[in-house]
Amino acid sequence: MCELCDCERISVLIHKLSQLETVINQFPSHDAWCTMQDAIHYTKLSDRTLRRAVQQGQLRASQETGKILFRKAWLDTFILFGKKRLNTSEQQRLKQLQ
Repeated sequence: MCELCDCERISVLIHKLSQLETVINQFPSHDAWCTMQDAIHYTKLSDRTLRRAVQQGQLRASQETGKILFRKAWLDTFILFGKKRLNTSEQQRLKQLQ
């Protein structure tokens, strides 16, 4: 009887781990390039807000390909500090949060 209980528990854990993996995979990795749609989904900010931040120099972005692309770290920096360059103490704080 206990073996059945253990098997049921393991099955529930495997199912929950699978769900967690699905959620994690929805977000880009820290080094991956994010499209505007990825950035909107990740930050929950509007297209206009992100474009304005890029235009005003508050949010770092690459536009070399004709598309606006972001690194997740750049989005995190903007969300936490509202600027694209961090001083030493801000960099340390960001590392602690990661």
